[in-house]
Amino acid sequence: MNKTSPVGDGGGAVGPYHRLRASHGMVTAEFALGLLAVGPLMVSVILLLAAASTQIKVTEGARTAARMLARGDSEVAAREAVHVMVPQAHLDVMQRGDEVVVDVRQMFRPASLLPGFTLHGTAVTPVEGADDAA
Repeated sequence: MNKTSPVGDGGGAVGPYHRLRASHGMVTAEFALGLLAVGPLMVSVILLLAAASTQIKVTEGARTAARMLARGDSEVAAREAVHVMVPQAHLDVMQRGDEVVVDVRQMFRPASLLPGFTLHGTAVTPVEGADDAA
């Protein structure tokens, strides 16, 4: 066999076949590494969307409670409305002059291994009928 010839002793070409066979498992390894990178990224995006959804609920709960209290509804009814939207929320109500200030907090813990954090929503609404009394 000639050293420069790609033909082996059996008469077949050996150069290109061996190159293809040597790179056969590289695609599988690259795909596996890609999955390792994409998996945690997808989990992070899903947890971020869950936190954003909970934040929207907390803010909407604060707005609903502030509107109810501004209309003259009881604080108990406002708390029940917030707990329907956000079951484990903490609600603080303050009267500031002619305004009702409602603060809603919810602990967001996405998984037992990850640290939790507090989502916070505040709404300020003028009391209805306050301008009529003046």
